[in-house]
Amino acid sequence: MNNLFVRMLIAGPSWFWGALKIAVNTISPFGSKKRLTVLIYHHVLPENVNMLDEGAIGVAAFNWQMRLVSKVFNVLTLDQALELLKKDSLPRRSVAITFDDGYLDNYTEALPILNRYGLMATFFVVGNAVKEGNIWNQRLTEAILKFDCEKVDLTEIGLGIISLANEEEKVNANLVLNEQLKNLAPKEQNRKVAYITRLSRERNFRRAMLNEAQIAKMVDGGMEIGCHTMNHPMLSVVPIDAAEQDILESKYYLNEVSGQNIKYFAYPYGKLGQHFTVQHAKLVEKLDFKAAFTSDWGTLCKETNPFLINRFTPWDKTPIRFLLRLALNFNRKD
Repeated sequence: MNNLFVRMLIAGPSWFWGALKIAVNTISPFGSKKRLTVLIYHHVLPENVNMLDEGAIGVAAFNWQMRLVSKVFNVLTLDQALELLKKDSLPRRSVAITFDDGYLDNYTEALPILNRYGLMATFFVVGNAVKEGNIWNQRLTEAILKFDCEKVDLTEIGLGIISLANEEEKVNANLVLNEQLKNLAPKEQNRKVAYITRLSRERNFRRAMLNEAQIAKMVDGGMEIGCHTMNHPMLSVVPIDAAEQDILESKYYLNEVSGQNIKYFAYPYGKLGQHFTVQHAKLVEKLDFKAAFTSDWGTLCKETNPFLINRFTPWDKTPIRFLLRLALNFNRKD
């Protein structure tokens, strides 16, 4: 069944796409008319790359997802979506596409696919990651891949003994260490990552993030840049004045790099009540953003707080299940 569906995705006639639109409208008869789903992505990687990051998606999967989205849904920019919501004229099956962090593969892998299907997206970028070429969790991932031992002792920095005997254990180690380290303030976070990278003897970190020239080219092609802080801190663990300074520094920097007026913000890690609070949402509003986005699942409607917009991306690996879960998301309330 899925093989047939994939073949239809590649060369399906017009009636096939019309039938899918009717199916989505039937699955979510009211939600798809009054709600927007904002898709969230991070990495889009070539198929031959080791995907330790659970948030990564392969190029082939991203390609069929974008083809499906372009044929069945109404893909809007954030500006278009918010304006149509305000006028109560949002079309059925409306989605917007966003990326977090500003990885280099957003330019090398995702952008050509978006352009192939005529899709616009917003890229939430970490300021210092652009300047430095990488981000702490990317350095951590590369260090874990570099280890060729069965275990590594991280008790000196409070992280215990980590098993790395095979690929499955490395994937698990990456998840566990990410969860532990993301709860730290940036200075302590970087200190511990530096300790791990020294043990791994990894010295030559590849550039993993967008550079300024690539951002400028994306903007020239119609893409939008959003703010994702300067240092990607968990806002709930840093003082509120430090959070304000970090956000403002990133906004001013990205204004200059992109030539755009940065209007949209995405909270690092993004879970309300865990990674940031309502106080941070009020801060973002005060700093003259138009809207801000979480990583909690949900949809956007006319009544949604524009500084607490939830997002969603189906994790399914087959087109049928992807389509079904995306359709059902329109029934999800905030």
